[in-house]
Amino acid sequence: FKEKKIDFVELGIYDVEGRLTEDIKCLEELDYLVFASASGVTAFFESLQGELPEGIKIACIGNITHERLLNYYDKNGIIAAVNNVEGLIDAVKVTIE
Repeated sequence: FKEKKIDFVELGIYDVEGRLTEDIKCLEELDYLVFASASGVTAFFESLQGELPEGIKIACIGNITHERLLNYYDKNGIIAAVNNVEGLIDAVKVTIE
């Protein structure tokens, strides 16, 4: 993100074992929530207590991750054109510009 001149704070709000971390308290302050895997979507939403904040944007690394998102969240997310971190960064950057 730094190379693309996007200001960000990286917060791990859930871990690979499917547990929310202390950083979940910052959810209300986020502009974007980024998912790099379908299993991450599942782990996050099955652990989430309550709803996502209004106005938060969600970015997914690819179509499979986005399809999983739609099982839990009724709004479309941003989908990377290329299924890698660079593609995800580029997809988010387009929405900022």
